[in-house]
Amino acid sequence: PITPGSFFIGAEIAIQGYVFVVTDSDDSTLKYMETEPGTFPYSDYNSVITKWGRVIAANDVSEFEQKASKMAADTGALSLSDVKSLLSDYQVRAVPISPLPCETRAK
Repeated sequence: PITPGSFFIGAEIAIQGYVFVVTDSDDSTLKYMETEPGTFPYSDYNSVITKWGRVIAANDVSEFEQKASKMAADTGALSLSDVKSLLSDYQVRAVPISPLPCETRAK
């Protein structure tokens, strides 16, 4: 069954033989989703950070930090695409999480 929690950025929703992919959201929707972590678990900041931390800690943390520092060298900050790239290097999406937390934190 499709529930409200089925909707997040990157979600694939199958309806009547068609697959719809959620690719974006407005800020007010993202903010609402963050206030309802029980319904939208991919928007639960603490849960996402904990999962990312476990995956990164299971790997070489110093290597992760070096890659992140190199990516942020020019601006002093990581862009959303940098974060996605860095996390995909460590297969964080296998945790599983959606791209939404990155998107949520970046806005």
